[in-house]
Amino acid sequence: MHYLDHVFALQFRLHIPSVSTGGRGWLLWLLTETPPFHRAAISLGALHQHSLLGRTSRGVHYYDAWEELNEHHNRALSELQVFLQNSYESHTAVNDRMRKLQILACGVAFISFELFRGGVSWEPHLDALTTILSSKGVDDASVRHGSTTEMAMVQDDTSTVREPQMSTLEDTAEHFLTGAIIWFESLSVASTGKAPKLLDHYDTLLADGQIDLVNVAGFQNWIATIIGEIGALREWKSQAEKERNFSFWTLFERGDAIRKRLGERILALRAEISQTLPAFDGTQVDAAATYLVMADPALHAQAVRRAITLVFAHAAQVYLYCTTSKSNAALDEIICSVAATASALQDLRAICDGQVLRSLVWPICIAGCMASGLTLQNFFQSLIEGLGEEAHVFGNSRNVLKVMQTCWARRAAGTIDPKGSYCDWMTAMELTGQRILLV
Repeated sequence: MHYLDHVFALQFRLHIPSVSTGGRGWLLWLLTETPPFHRAAISLGALHQHSLLGRTSRGVHYYDAWEELNEHHNRALSELQVFLQNSYESHTAVNDRMRKLQILACGVAFISFELFRGGVSWEPHLDALTTILSSKGVDDASVRHGSTTEMAMVQDDTSTVREPQMSTLEDTAEHFLTGAIIWFESLSVASTGKAPKLLDHYDTLLADGQIDLVNVAGFQNWIATIIGEIGALREWKSQAEKERNFSFWTLFERGDAIRKRLGERILALRAEISQTLPAFDGTQVDAAATYLVMADPALHAQAVRRAITLVFAHAAQVYLYCTTSKSNAALDEIICSVAATASALQDLRAICDGQVLRSLVWPICIAGCMASGLTLQNFFQSLIEGLGEEAHVFGNSRNVLKVMQTCWARRAAGTIDPKGSYCDWMTAMELTGQRILLV
């Protein structure tokens, strides 16, 4: 219950369960039907309780919670091994989809566990999940369009109120879990320097809105594709440099194509935002209009999600310009994109609770690492510090701040690596020996 009441909401802070699809019924269904997922959820609850106790006291309860935490997490891993073995031995076409959903749920829980204790040691879990989805193990058609049973239920014109069919739970679970994995993977490219395994599937999976990243990660679907493409470009650049067949013109052409599409998306997004939420600059007219939007739950939710998407879009520009250059923070393009990210973050803070920023460590870290001058650096540092002690002990924000501070210190010292590149977030992570998942 502690997991359901508190931790799930921290895992997916911007998720709003849909009443029409049974709310979080799919979650309870998978918890009751999947022993290792049930155990993993308990371990997440125990980790949160242990973190809270660590803030208040170091008494007997603190160490009891630590022992309970380790017991649940170790049992979750061992039960998953047994579950995998048994499920493959009893493999049939009937239980194939259910088995995959159970595995995906376990993987998402294990990644979340690593996120909440610092954001490291997550790569094996994500690699396994993306391998499952990149194979033909999950049918794209079923993810995108739902099952025939569900369609038949929707078309039934009788007045009888019926409980959600099993297929409805499966479809909802599959859409949500697939969205969560795309969220993790698309943002992970900035930490690994590798292209997403699922990038070629993004257009198919995200085409018709069945998988809505807004309701999982807070940003619109196209952000995942853009960031994934930049990650693929960075991997190509790195590999070409190693093989000594690097072409600046190829880099420029590929990067410029992404730059133009990203710029067009930002202009369109700003036009949408201006229709619902005027720029908040302190004037009475803008303040009054902003209040009216915030007073309407539907308009407010829409405004927040567009504002979050804009923050990610500007941070993606920073990521792109670092990829097409040598991460020189003195470049005009990087300076402007960092400033635009900071401005978008300020606008977002004017219309939402500060804890929403816990879902924005990726743009904060990407732009913050490239911030020049004490004013901007202090701004990004204050965003992380303002999340509060709970976010530092139950999350990756403390490590994110270390990454940013490492970049600032090396840049202040004028340190350049042997390849002539300046320090960015990936350099800082390599120096610490930890790849932090910025989710």
